[in-house]
Amino acid sequence: MSEKVQKYYDEHVKNVKVDDTAASTPPVDKPLAVQRIPGKSLRVLFSGDSLTGGLYASSQATAFQWLMVDALKKSGPIEQMSSALSGGTTVEVSQKYTVPGGLDLAVVELGTNDKAKATPISDFRAAYVDLLNKITAGSPGVALVCAGVWEDVNGGPDALPYNNVISSECTARGGRFVNLTPIYKNPATIGPVGVPSFGGVSDNFHPNDTGHRAIADALLAQIKVG
Repeated sequence: MSEKVQKYYDEHVKNVKVDDTAASTPPVDKPLAVQRIPGKSLRVLFSGDSLTGGLYASSQATAFQWLMVDALKKSGPIEQMSSALSGGTTVEVSQKYTVPGGLDLAVVELGTNDKAKATPISDFRAAYVDLLNKITAGSPGVALVCAGVWEDVNGGPDALPYNNVISSECTARGGRFVNLTPIYKNPATIGPVGVPSFGGVSDNFHPNDTGHRAIADALLAQIKVG
């Protein structure tokens, strides 16, 4: 990234403060316990779409997946696995990637493109259930954190039915649901438009560095590594 672009991000994106009361999912009373095995790396899967891939963050390092990995590394080594498909629906991501076994933590960020493409709720539920079952079958006891839809209505379907599926299916498996809607609705977390960034030129939909930081913090609040 050029010095000019970096300065723009530092002044207009990176240093913008997010109102924690409006942009974060409150921590649960008892976060999910993620147990480390001495001498072994923590195996973490990130399954999602362009947000998980870090599209339009200023750099890969400032995207929520890598921010989470940096935070998790403070407690020991991490084996990071990513199944991120830009524009991918849940069924497309599930079909493209094989779910690894022996996971300690799985972060699932899907549903946004299902909503954008008006996937019928019954089809979305079936695809989401199939993916979560693949994760839990290969990794009994895995800590599961599921992010809600990064929404943009624009005449499309409402996000709530998709979030309801994500929340109910994730919590039914002992996981934690994180609502991204408050973060999305904070104007500090998106834009500015037209700035060179990781993966291309920024738009008016994907999170900026402030948005990615808020997403990472909200997801990390749901787990405790021991």
